[in-house]
Amino acid sequence: MTISIHCQTIFNDYNFFKSTLDQILDKYPNIQKCLTGRTTPTKFSKRYFLDKNIVCEQPKLSNLKIQRQYKIVEISDLCIFFYNKNTPSKYNITGKTLVRANNLKKEIIVFEYKILNADNES
Repeated sequence: MTISIHCQTIFNDYNFFKSTLDQILDKYPNIQKCLTGRTTPTKFSKRYFLDKNIVCEQPKLSNLKIQRQYKIVEISDLCIFFYNKNTPSKYNITGKTLVRANNLKKEIIVFEYKILNADNES
């Protein structure tokens, strides 16, 4: 099973990320690959999956951020979103990617997070 992990730029809570993925791995033990397209989920995923037998990649499938996110969703079996609809965003790449995943009828899990200060990043 291939998963993709998506989050908004402001998301910086590794502890929430870790506890959430712990739950996902319990529910989906057959995950073999994790795909990410942005800096924060890539950094968090590589840290989280370091001691697990799961490959974590940030494939460059397009030069455009939104197209890269769309392509990652297309090849994933499960799309995981860390999303807060109240987060101000100029382009709303994560929101548009979530809509794309819905349109493709992908299995989706959305976790709403609280916005933390930059000091809370672990």
